Amino acid sequence: MSKLNAGQSKAVSYTSGPLLILAGPGSGKTLTITQKVLQLIKDGISPDRILALTFSEKAAGEMQDRIEKHIGVGTGITVSTFHSFCNDLIREFSLDLGINRGTRLISKEHSHVWGIKNIDLFGFDHITLPSKPTDLITSLLEGVSQFHDHLILPEELETYVSTSLTSGATLTDDEKDQLLKLGDLAKFYYHYQQYKWDNNFIDYDDMIHLACDLLESNHFVRNKVGSRYDHILVDEFQDTNYAQLHLIHLMAEGGNLTCVADDDQCIYRFRGAYLSNINQLKTFYPSLEKVTLDVNYRSTEQIVNISQQLIEINPEREQKNLVSGNGAGELIKVVKAPDDESEAEWVAGEVKRLVEKEGIEPRDIYILTRKRDDGRKFSE
Repeated sequence: MSKLNAGQSKAVSYTSGPLLILAGPGSGKTLTITQKVLQLIKDGISPDRILALTFSEKAAGEMQDRIEKHIGVGTGITVSTFHSFCNDLIREFSLDLGINRGTRLISKEHSHVWGIKNIDLFGFDHITLPSKPTDLITSLLEGVSQFHDHLILPEELETYVSTSLTSGATLTDDEKDQLLKLGDLAKFYYHYQQYKWDNNFIDYDDMIHLACDLLESNHFVRNKVGSRYDHILVDEFQDTNYAQLHLIHLMAEGGNLTCVADDDQCIYRFRGAYLSNINQLKTFYPSLEKVTLDVNYRSTEQIVNISQQLIEINPEREQKNLVSGNGAGELIKVVKAPDDESEAEWVAGEVKRLVEKEGIEPRDIYILTRKRDDGRKFSE
């Protein structure tokens, strides 16, 4: 605890209810989470009654390694991704869900091939079928995923479309067209779900949806799963979608919850992640305590201040006054080149200068671009 700053120390020691840690970039988030787990254990919570959820297998592995360096291997602590945790629940309670224990994960390639092969069977009335339907099937699958993220079933989507079209409300031609195309999407959604069910397949979205359905509809299972954990930690909370937030709420009704988020680094918007989940968390847990980690130990003052000026105009973000713990640093250069060739030449010259005059190793120089194609001019 002596190595922690004031914000980190408060986040670690707070155990009076649900907690939201707003962790700025480079603020020692992983250290804080690790120390939080150690503090929970010190306070008498057995490691096997702690659940930590995150998004990637890599992040889960790194978190588990850090924690086990302090408490040892084989303590029973559960560090898992959302999908892996939900998949384990589905396997354990397959009879309660009415699914086959041999149910397999369907690949994206399999889903696309199925969609292309069966495109004439979906009965589309308002979606035009192209000669090469690959992009259409991709869009339809993405649409299905978005509705899954909000726990909306195809039957519910179909009902919404039908009600909206027959409610008597005045609709523009564009609004009516969008509703009719949503009706076609509902047909595709229904066929896709039926195909998976008939052939013992699930996809990643099904894992979250089925777990939520299990916990919401079966109180015995819900109480059994909820009683396993005295505390739940969620890393990268800003990247949760509605279904994942609902899952968390179903398991942490008593407020035995710590969520760690940096709303300035929400990277899964394309997967249905919304910053509004942070506000929804406050609704679910009115006594929610917020602690901000606002000291950036990674970047210099120049970088932190410029970044703060750029990001603070985002109306959806939580207000954080970020500061640097890494010195003032060099001034940031903003170079405006007249064209792509001039830009590439300047960057190449700067790289050469850094290597030859500053003694920087080429492997320590990074060129970041918005798109992969934008980087070609530099590599050439």
